[in-house]
Amino acid sequence: MNDSLNPYQAPLAIDPSEPAEDLSWDPERFTTARRGLMTIYACLLVFSFVFLCSLVGSILMGTMGSPVAFGFVLIVFTLAIVGNFLGIFIGLLMCGSVPRESRAAEMSRLAAIMQATIFVVLILGSRWNPAPGLSLIALVLRQLPILLGGGAAICFAIYLRRLNQFLRQRAAERSARILLWLVVANLVCYVLIGMVLPWVMLSLFPNRSVSFAVMGIPGLVLSLLLLVTYIKYASLVRLTARTIERGSIRYAG
Repeated sequence: MNDSLNPYQAPLAIDPSEPAEDLSWDPERFTTARRGLMTIYACLLVFSFVFLCSLVGSILMGTMGSPVAFGFVLIVFTLAIVGNFLGIFIGLLMCGSVPRESRAAEMSRLAAIMQATIFVVLILGSRWNPAPGLSLIALVLRQLPILLGGGAAICFAIYLRRLNQFLRQRAAERSARILLWLVVANLVCYVLIGMVLPWVMLSLFPNRSVSFAVMGIPGLVLSLLLLVTYIKYASLVRLTARTIERGSIRYAG
């Protein structure tokens, strides 16, 4: 009797339609990548915690009317952003240690380059006072760090998809594809809501209070979409790190 037609046959761990190939489980290289993923995951958690604490603290301090305390909250939040920026940059470099066959390392390194470019643009932008005729260029430069951040997020989502495909984690690969589309949707919505819509609203409604009221609902939608993407990003990073850890343990055993 053909085994493929046997209903009592045990399920195969690997799809027989896929070629049986060596996954090159180099424990040290994957361990470095796992540490990089966990570094990024920890940075995401720390940033979430600091952001919530800073938000609550700023509301309380604003109600109490203490500018010194508000300045302290702002300094802590700024230091948290800088620390997380450096932590994610280091994590991206560590994630680039995966085997070349995965075709994922270059995407992690590209994301790290974009992260470094953001830092350079922020420093140059803080020191540059544009002339009146260069207001459009100044507007583009102010938005460039966010666009570069979106590009880095897209590159790392592709990294997660390729890495999970290499590890034959189909569910995680599908999640990475969804995450990629979510990041693209966030970027497109930001361009439309954060850049195009304000210009249109101010042209139609010169009264700024009316323009801001109209933009409130699209801004809320963008915030919710960003929150969903952030949570899915963090969970997929953690899942991929745990997958690598289990694979390395099986290899060692």
